[in-house]
Amino acid sequence: MITDGEIVLRARLGDSSAFSDLVARHEAALYAYARSRVASDADAEQLAQDAFVEAYLSLARLPETMDFSVWLRAICRNLVRHHYRSLGRRKETAVLEACLEIEEDRPAPEVPVEKVLRCLEKLDEVARRAVEGFYSRSRSLAELGAELGERAGSIGVTLHRARYRLRECLRRSGMEEWV
Repeated sequence: MITDGEIVLRARLGDSSAFSDLVARHEAALYAYARSRVASDADAEQLAQDAFVEAYLSLARLPETMDFSVWLRAICRNLVRHHYRSLGRRKETAVLEACLEIEEDRPAPEVPVEKVLRCLEKLDEVARRAVEGFYSRSRSLAELGAELGERAGSIGVTLHRARYRLRECLRRSGMEEWV
């Protein structure tokens, strides 16, 4: 598999598709990072997109020894700071900034995809579809309820129980650090 460093080098040398390869490789993780720090999907999407634009414009300044994903997440973290400052939430912003300051610049851990998929397969169909719709497709409880023929409140309970079962399954699989 080609490394991020090799793709960055191609992009720096003028390969127009190289940066698209980086976006495809990192967009889900960057969106998840942004979404974990802001209140709405729209804000997270905008911050992730802005981070990619900033990374593209600043690619020449990426230190050769730095991991691209770490650098990209640092850009996004700075954009999150700016986002909260622009909202004028001074008290909340101070707490958030303190948390972002202590966050380490390190690569995100590799997700044990096979073990997660095995645990997902153990869920009943409604729970599995609710988890997939809520987390992969960012559907609301109301949308999932309409799609699955359930009330939104029932979907919320289903998701709560599914998360508990997934957490227990991952623990039994030796994945305590992921729960």
